[in-house]
Amino acid sequence: MTDQPKFTAKEIHFLKSDPQSDTEHLSEPDTYLSDLLFMNESVLAAFEGRLKDIDIGDHPCVCAVFRIDPAACKESAPPHDNAPEDQCIESDDDRIDDIRSVFETLFNSLLDHERGIWEHIRDDLFAFAFFDFKAKKQAIEWITLLKEKIEIRLNTRITGGLCFHPFQEYSLADTFHNAVKALDHAAFYEPGRVMLFDAVSLNICGDRCYQCGRNQDAISEYQAGIRLDQTDINLLNSLGVCYGIENDLEQAKKQFKKALTVNPKDPMVLYNMGLIYSTAQSDKRAAAYLRKAHAIDPQVFEVEFLLGQILQKDEKPDLALPHLENACRLNPEASIPFKLCGDIYLEKEQLEKAYQFYTKAIKLNPEDADSLSGAAHILERQNKNISIALTFARKSVDLCPDSELYRERLSLIQSRQASKDDRKRLKAS
Repeated sequence: MTDQPKFTAKEIHFLKSDPQSDTEHLSEPDTYLSDLLFMNESVLAAFEGRLKDIDIGDHPCVCAVFRIDPAACKESAPPHDNAPEDQCIESDDDRIDDIRSVFETLFNSLLDHERGIWEHIRDDLFAFAFFDFKAKKQAIEWITLLKEKIEIRLNTRITGGLCFHPFQEYSLADTFHNAVKALDHAAFYEPGRVMLFDAVSLNICGDRCYQCGRNQDAISEYQAGIRLDQTDINLLNSLGVCYGIENDLEQAKKQFKKALTVNPKDPMVLYNMGLIYSTAQSDKRAAAYLRKAHAIDPQVFEVEFLLGQILQKDEKPDLALPHLENACRLNPEASIPFKLCGDIYLEKEQLEKAYQFYTKAIKLNPEDADSLSGAAHILERQNKNISIALTFARKSVDLCPDSELYRERLSLIQSRQASKDDRKRLKAS
């Protein structure tokens, strides 16, 4: 690849394309069980091995993963405060043994060993598969019955994920992995939900890989999701972002264009296209996409910030300023928009406004040499607070000693300070 600057923006909204997300409260889970799939020595390996040993021929199979509410894995009545530590641990172990016994009893009451297998993966996690059913509806009814019976016996809730085999090119082990991903999907809802593996499950797994810095794994998950649903704009956009992070700008652009064929008015995708063109030094095309995004939704910080930057760079300060000021309102913790507004107001000779924006930028980022030098320059021109101006100017030069502009401004302030000191000495004498 070339040494182009890398595409660095990423904004994924989990499950935003899930049709149920508009009517139900969703929240990101504390843990992702799909993390286990990417470990070298996974606790899932034993069940994977058993699945590989099964010869089901042409019969269908379903793999499922149940997660018992973690609170159920502890005793409902905690040990006495003065109980020894080993007694507390033993109490939890007894509870886990009870849960395992309940699962085994109920599983075996519904299926014999010739029709299914199960595994206690860890304290709160069970995996199972069965392969003697006539239709998917029958399998789902059986899983629902098992879930309800366990919930009643343990007085708790179970979250689950499941996947059927055969499905596309997935092996039985892959089917188990997909059930784990579906479980993460279900975990976005209140406890008690069971989800069937789908494109959203892969989207969630891809998002998690991205969060953990596993970009290539994320790309694989998003690609698999798109094979299931080629019109999922969130998957297309996310895949484009990952290619951008990898500096493969052409592939990123290709995915964003596909996303725009699905929805030409998605402001985040339009922004991402604008950022790609901006990164490739094609500011005119970048601005065209960003203007479209702004017209659809003027409340997206990234759109306002980048469009303002491009217009300022194109020497159109009057057009840039409204976008940059909007960016300041949308994200008052971002220092750079304040600094850029300060630059424009300084250029327009509106010194008070320029100073206000520069000082705000300095509060947000005390190491902002541009704003430090700009604020110092304004104070020198107004001939006030010269000691503060001197502090700002010195710090800007300390941060960027090679800047001739900063040094010139510092020199002027030092001269003004020297003159002020001379006048004081004359007055005193």
